[in-house]
Amino acid sequence: MAVLAKCRTCGHKISIEAAICPSCGQKDPKPRIHGPAGYILIGFVLLVIFGMLFGK
Repeated sequence: MAVLAKCRTCGHKISIEAAICPSCGQKDPKPRIHGPAGYILIGFVLLVIFGMLFGK
């Protein structure tokens, strides 16, 4: 069973493996991490990397 997500442009439900949206033609239509959750995730990853590099 395919996992579905909404197209970033038109909101049409598409497979997360789709290269283009069949409804609007948007290339790489899969949703990306935006907003506060995306920035928190990026910040956490950076903290882990810095901790590994500079930690004792």
